Amino acid sequence: DSRSRRDGHAFDCRRCNRIQIKNSIFSNLTSEGLGGAIYVEELRSKNSTENSFMFNNTFVGNTSPRGGAIFMDRPYFIEVSGNTFETVFGTQQSMLELFILKQKIKGPCWLTVQNAQRVMHVNERRTWCKHEIRVTSPKDVECTLEDLNK
Repeated sequence: DSRSRRDGHAFDCRRCNRIQIKNSIFSNLTSEGLGGAIYVEELRSKNSTENSFMFNNTFVGNTSPRGGAIFMDRPYFIEVSGNTFETVFGTQQSMLELFILKQKIKGPCWLTVQNAQRVMHVNERRTWCKHEIRVTSPKDVECTLEDLNK
């Protein structure tokens, strides 16, 4: 079927208990939303002894605005190995790359950070840095005016 679908053209799994995909070929599939070939939302095998996996699959020429071949949203445990990805379309930049480009940060430079909140709780930290801060908007981080004029 060459028509486009909303999410995961071949496989759209929402709140499923277990996924086992092996030795399959996903070729030239298109979705208008997330995951050209496969979309997985909230895989619920967190406390299950049943493993979910994707082994030895081939993904060729799959397209979507986000997650060219596969898009996974909150999968608790899924083992992905031995897969081959060729000509993946629709993959976007990482959040960091998008942030750097959008804020026109050209290093090395000093940054001015406004409205920062210090991350205090260990379970909220995302890095191993000694001091970690959080801002609510990317607009709160910009190149220092002195560096912009260089």
